[in-house]
Amino acid sequence: MAFALRLALALFLFFTGTTVAQAQDAPAKEHEYVPAATVLQQLSDVQARQQILDLTTRRGFSGAIIAPHEIGFGVRGIWVLGVTFHDDRIELRVDDREQPVRNFPYRDIPPVAMIHDTVLGLSQFGVPLDKTTAIYFIDGGLSSETRKNGTMRLADAIYALRHYRIEEASLDEKFHEMAAQYRALAVKPALPEEVRKYRVQAEFAAGQKRYDDAVRFYGEGVKLAPWWSQGHFNRALLLAERSRYRDAVIAMNKYLQLEPSAPDARAAQDKIYQWESMTQLAQPSAPAPRSGGLLATTRGGGDCFIATAAYGSALDPHVVELRWFRDRYLLTNAPGSALVEFYYHHSPQVARVIARDESLRTLVRGLLTPVVLAVVYPQQSAAALAALFAALLLWRACRARVSMTVTPRR
Repeated sequence: MAFALRLALALFLFFTGTTVAQAQDAPAKEHEYVPAATVLQQLSDVQARQQILDLTTRRGFSGAIIAPHEIGFGVRGIWVLGVTFHDDRIELRVDDREQPVRNFPYRDIPPVAMIHDTVLGLSQFGVPLDKTTAIYFIDGGLSSETRKNGTMRLADAIYALRHYRIEEASLDEKFHEMAAQYRALAVKPALPEEVRKYRVQAEFAAGQKRYDDAVRFYGEGVKLAPWWSQGHFNRALLLAERSRYRDAVIAMNKYLQLEPSAPDARAAQDKIYQWESMTQLAQPSAPAPRSGGLLATTRGGGDCFIATAAYGSALDPHVVELRWFRDRYLLTNAPGSALVEFYYHHSPQVARVIARDESLRTLVRGLLTPVVLAVVYPQQSAAALAALFAALLLWRACRARVSMTVTPRR
């Protein structure tokens, strides 16, 4: 009997456009709905999008519809067929030939509200998307509690997504102003010691493949010093390594705002294009290829640094140290900048050859080891080099003395 009632109601709702109000046509009630304080801790950006997709995906007579706030007699609800998330809006693909796509800017979505209306004596709940349209969770059954709980979960996810986008837009505007001021400085500010601590911890975590920890350490560093361009750069690589492509795009864009004329700016922008293609996937949880880092391929060729080709990843600690040396000591003067430009022009061809040959990779790693040690331990390396130079002088002097001793007199 219960199944027959559910089926009859589902068929009625489907053929009448899913919603018809009671005879008295009572107006919809807009309730204040405040998501729990822990919603933002429970739902990340990706999780919020996934929750919206789960609740709006049509499965038979369950899914979501969009309709006016007041769903009076003759008002047709329209099934939601798909959802796409943009930086400034939610795009709904709906079952409507005249207007198959509807866009709802995040700024137009009320922050805390839920609509409650009654249809055939059954409670229906929805989340306002703007001043006239709401999205209703439909389960195809008689349980108002199920619809209410589903709508509250939908409201939580939309609230979290709205918060992230609006807050992100505000932070982007502030960062843009800060980046402009940074670029205008003749003398760039030094990194605080606390930021250096986070850099060391992040590089150590990345070396142990604890990428989530490394992302967190870099995140703490750029909070304290938002002008730290290399922190944004490395954080972008790590985020892509964890398939968090949208966050990787944001981080790499910040790097380019700070260093628009960097030698690797073109390659960084190309990487952004690749990551943006991944963010267009309809399903946020869909498995995505793991990134090998900027300009990095392990054995497949392609544009890459020689060091990255040798060590196999742009996240390798040796590569990180060499990149830091480049930014700290080479790009801060004209001769060093010229050397870097020469390297970027000629290295891709060499790197492709190295990446395809394991013996060459081993050889290059061996040749780069003294360089890396000199970067990481400059004082010890200088002392060792001085000792080696002294030993060579002593050896040559001894050889000259022996040569004079054994030379026969004429």
